[in-house]
Amino acid sequence: MTAQRQRHGRSSWGGRIYRLLLLLYPRQFRRLYASEMIRAFGHRHAQGRSAVRFWGWLLLHDFAPTVLLAWKSARPATAARYRSDRFARGSRTTRSHGDALASLSTIRGSRIPWADFARDVRYAGRTLTRTPGVTLLTVLILALGIGANTAIFSVFKAVFLEPLPLPQSDELTFIWNRNIRRGGRGPSCFPDFRDWRAQNRTFEAMGAFGGVYLNLTEGDEPLRIRAAHATASVFDVLGVQPAVGRTFIPEEDLSGIPVVLLSHTLWTERFGTRPDLVGNTIQVNGAPHTVIGIMPEGFQHPTPWGYSDPYQAWIPIRNDPWVQRRSSYSYQVIARLRDGVSVATAQADLDQVSMRLEEE
Repeated sequence: MTAQRQRHGRSSWGGRIYRLLLLLYPRQFRRLYASEMIRAFGHRHAQGRSAVRFWGWLLLHDFAPTVLLAWKSARPATAARYRSDRFARGSRTTRSHGDALASLSTIRGSRIPWADFARDVRYAGRTLTRTPGVTLLTVLILALGIGANTAIFSVFKAVFLEPLPLPQSDELTFIWNRNIRRGGRGPSCFPDFRDWRAQNRTFEAMGAFGGVYLNLTEGDEPLRIRAAHATASVFDVLGVQPAVGRTFIPEEDLSGIPVVLLSHTLWTERFGTRPDLVGNTIQVNGAPHTVIGIMPEGFQHPTPWGYSDPYQAWIPIRNDPWVQRRSSYSYQVIARLRDGVSVATAQADLDQVSMRLEEE
């Protein structure tokens, strides 16, 4: 009996305090929700929780935010609709304190995300302005990361996602030299290229090329350009004809004949689309070279590393001192498959050729 009287006394005093706290809410809100909130308070308080924990939760979790929202709310009709929807799902006789005090939590559900977002933005802004050094470093790191990802994706897209702007580009393939002992792959040597081209049965055409830099001394200022020295068969593999003039002929391979083929971009930007340029000479690496052709506009020579550094000119494959060495892996090999031949079939064919070469 004494314990019941003590609990009744605590409940009585708690109810009085709670009614006083309800005076903090606007009159319209009290008229709508006060009776329900008192009943819910009594139900929750009767659960016998620790007084400190209960009142701490009540004041900090419920009253502090909901009183402010109640005064800021300018649409009581909306609040009443949300509240009626909230309590319609439960029994009228078993509403919990959490349900009763969720009246404004539901209202906050439609407004608080934007309020929280604005508050977070203001807090982030104040934090960033307090530490300008860290802010600058963060911005630089983000800029570098975004730039690097953009560059990597551009190369990946050009090499793997977009089809080559060449006729029947699905028939083109690069041929690599494979190191069986160490693993990995890389460029090939010129003797291997000649043997592959002579002995294979699955490729329609095969060519070899390597990257070089050329110095153009024609004009007022010298210009250093990225170029390629290539076999005549490279352009047969690519299936592209020049817009003006011709490409190389087999007799010019390894001959040292001073001829040069220009890209459309170089012809336009360096020589102003001179119509008489083909057949005349320009200075390349300090020596006169005859311009034999201009490649079509938009043509880009495919390379294993994409188009980040395109070739602007071509010369016949050079007769370098190391060109006949099998240990000089300096040439990229590109080939076109015969009609109906798969990459797997071509790979098996080249494996047979390589085995024969090892036996010799």
